[in-house]
Amino acid sequence: MKIRLSEARVGSVYLIIEINGDIKVRQHLSKLGVLPGVKVKLENKAALGGALLLDVEGKKIGVERRIADKILVGTRE
Repeated sequence: MKIRLSEARVGSVYLIIEINGDIKVRQHLSKLGVLPGVKVKLENKAALGGALLLDVEGKKIGVERRIADKILVGTRE
């Protein structure tokens, strides 16, 4: 089952399945290591539609919620 990363539960680990959006969004995420096939842990969500804190292969990164809406993930566990 695929869900948007923005809908994921804090503390859970997911597998990135697909990244939607324009080329600039995909290139930016690629530079951060956010790619299909990579596992990601959702560390925290800011209140009121703010950014998400992710652990991507041991690296902490922040992603705006509008960008997280474009990242489709599935459970890895």
